[in-house]
Amino acid sequence: AMEVEGLESLMEREDQLEVQRARTQVTQFLRTCAAEEIVPESSKVVVLDAAMPLRAAFQALLDSGAPAAPVWHARYNAFIGTLGTHDLVEILAHFARVTPDPRSLFHTLSTQTLFYWARISAAAATGRSLAIGTSAPTTPPSALDLEMSGAAAVAVRLNF
Repeated sequence: AMEVEGLESLMEREDQLEVQRARTQVTQFLRTCAAEEIVPESSKVVVLDAAMPLRAAFQALLDSGAPAAPVWHARYNAFIGTLGTHDLVEILAHFARVTPDPRSLFHTLSTQTLFYWARISAAAATGRSLAIGTSAPTTPPSALDLEMSGAAAVAVRLNF
């Protein structure tokens, strides 16, 4: 049993070293390149505004063909997360629970913003309540309030 534990520990350290070596190589490569050299000229860059209505944001993803896009909050001058096509199900499920009929759901998706959804998600994650129509906060969202779930950076869910 001791030999197995020692072998597992050794393998874990070797895996960590391999990951660190790979990160170092990628970092060194990226330091030698300009963004224009890495991204093809024909690439699209899609950035969503946090003030966009949810429906318009999903339409923008659909129109661009991008599976996800970062969300920019102009007032805070920062990216606050990323919206992915996979978020649509979660958003529809949430608003279907809190809106009385399909016309209200369509109206809600056409008027509520990405930032509002981020606040709802943060409130749900922390156990706080947030009623539809609540005004935006006056202070920048904290990293904890905008905590993401899902993959990092570009593919982060809008589950702020």
